[in-house]
Amino acid sequence: MNLSESNRISNVFNMHDEKKHIVVKVELQTDEYSSLQNLIVFDELDDKTFFKFKMYGENVGIVPENVRKYSRLQLSKGLAERMFRELGGSSSVVAEFILKPVYADRKEPFVMNETNFWMMFARVAEFRLWSNKNPEKAKLLWFNRSDWYSPEDNSNIGELFVKE
Repeated sequence: MNLSESNRISNVFNMHDEKKHIVVKVELQTDEYSSLQNLIVFDELDDKTFFKFKMYGENVGIVPENVRKYSRLQLSKGLAERMFRELGGSSSVVAEFILKPVYADRKEPFVMNETNFWMMFARVAEFRLWSNKNPEKAKLLWFNRSDWYSPEDNSNIGELFVKE
């Protein structure tokens, strides 16, 4: 690594706000809904779920704490009908996780399928379901905010959509 690249990385690291949350968006399938139980199941969210991305040429994995909590959501009939109407026939939603990093393993990478991942562990501050991949057209369908989290921008997402 040359000196200028080393300086650039050092500067980015030093300017990084470690209290800043990480936002991850993933697509989840909506094909497992039970109107008898008023329940939607997201099989993609289980005990082995982690989010992968590249940073400075390295593989990083973020493990969200207790993500399984969001794999089975109780939805009233009215809320489910509204959600599926907003999806307009699409079989997926965009799930947005706002994560607060709590620990990063800097000693040794985790190896999966012969690939090294530097692991980070995070708490889920907020979980949101959106109707569309395009942020300009997306509508908020459902959200859950952790009791310990209060956004810094003082906006009240609860005024945009009232959860049943």
